[in-house]
Parts: sequence; C-alpha cells; structure tokens
Amino acid sequence: KFSRCRVPLQAIVYLKKYIHLVKSSLLYIKLSVIQRGTRK
Repeated sequence: KFSRCRVPLQAIVYLKKYIHLVKSSLLYIKLSVIQRGTRK
C-alpha cells in the first residue's frame, strides 16, 4: 500500500531546487530592469 502522507525525499529536493531557481531568476529580472531604468 502507498501512503500519501509521506512525501519522498527526492520530491522535496526537487521542490527546493525549483524554488531556488525561480527566486534567482526573479532576482535577475529585477536587477536587469533596475539597470535599464538607471541607464535611461
């Protein structure tokens, strides 16, 4: 039988990596937008 409550460790690791990737990409976009704003 498969218990739904227990989340596999691999899934948690993937989720953390995905969240980190999203955060870093958002930060990069913010910085690029700020640089563009200061240039003009």
